[in-house]
Amino acid sequence: MLSTEVAAFQTRWALRIDADPLARQVIADLWRHREEHIRPVLELARAQNPILDPVIQSEPVEMTQHIADHFSALLALPSADADRGGRSADVSPLDFVARHAVRRAQAGVPLRAVLQAYRSGHRSFWAIMCARIDRLADAPAAGMRTTMLLSDYCIDYTDLISVVLTDAYVAEEGSLATERARVTSTVVEDLLRGKGPTRELERELCERAGLVDGKSMVVVVARVNEKLNVDTRRAWRDLATALESVLSANRFGGLVESRSDEVVAIVAGEFQTGAAVTRGIRAVVATAERSVLATVRIGVGLDAETLTELPGSYAEARVALELDGDFPPIRHLREVDVQAYLAYTADNTARRLLPALPAEVTSSPLADTLAAFAAASLNVKQCARQLEVHTNTIYYRLNRVQKLTGLDPRRFGALVQLTIAMQAR
Repeated sequence: MLSTEVAAFQTRWALRIDADPLARQVIADLWRHREEHIRPVLELARAQNPILDPVIQSEPVEMTQHIADHFSALLALPSADADRGGRSADVSPLDFVARHAVRRAQAGVPLRAVLQAYRSGHRSFWAIMCARIDRLADAPAAGMRTTMLLSDYCIDYTDLISVVLTDAYVAEEGSLATERARVTSTVVEDLLRGKGPTRELERELCERAGLVDGKSMVVVVARVNEKLNVDTRRAWRDLATALESVLSANRFGGLVESRSDEVVAIVAGEFQTGAAVTRGIRAVVATAERSVLATVRIGVGLDAETLTELPGSYAEARVALELDGDFPPIRHLREVDVQAYLAYTADNTARRLLPALPAEVTSSPLADTLAAFAAASLNVKQCARQLEVHTNTIYYRLNRVQKLTGLDPRRFGALVQLTIAMQAR
């Protein structure tokens, strides 16, 4: 069945044009000679719309038929003759517009360019109509009256075409976006498990994003600070958008996926991508205090050179994000002290091998003394100056640690065990 808008348009204009003999004559005459006007309209569209010119050149047959359908609809819609367009009653005379909109959305042609092409065609059609009115009018008054009538008709027709086109384009674009999001989610999940793309669409997505063996790739993980009272769903969406803008601004390739509890980006660059993307994120945070990036913790893994290494970079990014300590909210694992990393990633066996630490050792002042002594490279005098105490105080505290743990912190190996055990806690 015809849509309500198209059916109402057809009924309204059939009555108005039927009441104007000259308008009926113009429409009928153009209908008989419609095929001779197709080529000029096509050439004008090419000349006035450079974005569509290569598209028209690539599909000349389809575009010629589309213009023929377009001109036929323009002339057939206001006619009371239902058979003029050669359509059955259950087919809309503007279905060809919806199909065209779908094709253009699938090809990635901007909606603005498609609408501009239609406007170019309408100007051509109107010029043809005016020339035919001038030729057929037997009096200036009649010609002016018909010109005003058909001008209103063409404006109304243009509005109707724009609505049909835009609705179909937006609907298809939404479907494509949903499909892209689904494919992106599948690809990201597979890459983080070490599985490369298998389907053609997935391979094309990875290639466009630069996610191929030989590139410098890195995984970025971001989480919203749970202590902040924020709209979680909106935060994930804004966070994904912010990360995409960072990639675009710094000419990185990559894919961004908003998951249930985090946003993951797999980023591709030419060299040292992890360090470069860390700088890019920090630059955005520094210049936009209210950016969502300022309310999250972000971890950046180490660079990977093959797709199979991405799961490792993902695990590293999560460690960088979760590590405690005096770090900025955006942390590249390359910036993390290896001893802190080993302490954090130690398994149960490693933790059982570490010395048990009494509460007195893990509290001030003994804990502070051990940290300062390690930072001073086992130099008692330097440690004392740093803590602003007497050297005898340092000796006393070190002896106290040895008595409580059985390990002499003045020995390098023992001090390493003690500091790792402190960090592992």
